[in-house]
Amino acid sequence: MGNRINHRINHKRNAGGRFLLARKDELSQRQKDVIVDFVVREMLGEKVASDLYELEGYLEEESESIDQTMAEKLQASVQQGCAVYSGLLPFQNGAGTAALLKKLWNALEQADASGFVQIDTDL
Repeated sequence: MGNRINHRINHKRNAGGRFLLARKDELSQRQKDVIVDFVVREMLGEKVASDLYELEGYLEEESESIDQTMAEKLQASVQQGCAVYSGLLPFQNGAGTAALLKKLWNALEQADASGFVQIDTDL
């Protein structure tokens, strides 16, 4: 009981969007797969370079936003076999974060409607 009261108090103190979900304690394998796919697709960027030649072109395009230190880290990463990914997560007024969460919740509900239900997700 005390835990629920503290939870309500913390919601009132924090600026942000309150939400209510109903879900099973354990996520199904399908829901876990949806989360991983979602994070990769929405939060880990698009591939911009997979070798030093592609990286050189990317660094030329982004010369105003990537300093020498970042360029050296990128080059070292590519030499170690990594690809470079770039993306943008909008944080203006929390609207981007809210939209991202709603996309995730919709995907989870579609994956297993009996194990995940959106109750109040109007952030």
